[in-house]
Amino acid sequence: MYVTAIVPAHNEAGSIKRAVRALKKQVDKVIVVCDRCDDDTYQRAQQAGARAFETVQNEGRKAGALNQA
Repeated sequence: MYVTAIVPAHNEAGSIKRAVRALKKQVDKVIVVCDRCDDDTYQRAQQAGARAFETVQNEGRKAGALNQA
């Protein structure tokens, strides 16, 4: 079995590394969906070993971000 965690994030630069590292102990792959972030959440997620993804014209808030991923 292969497990992927998808994490919606909006300006979570201060805590995303800790979240990704904790998840990587439990799943095979972590994808962080950066939704309209204006901080360095994207870069910090990648540094922690996640695949980072930025939403495009998301109007659906958290659900829309998860759907785009």
